[in-house]
Amino acid sequence: MSAPTAKLSFEIAQLRRLKFGKKSEQLDAEQRALFDEALDADLAAAEAQL
Repeated sequence: MSAPTAKLSFEIAQLRRLKFGKKSEQLDAEQRALFDEALDADLAAAEAQL
């Protein structure tokens, strides 16, 4: 796996953990609302680059 691919895979894992992780790992509803749109866009962009 190349360095850019590994970095993107790591970023995707982090974004998924923020969005779908255990309750203790997730943001509260108000914080999540601030980042949901950006999180979805970042996740889609990272997956598209793979």
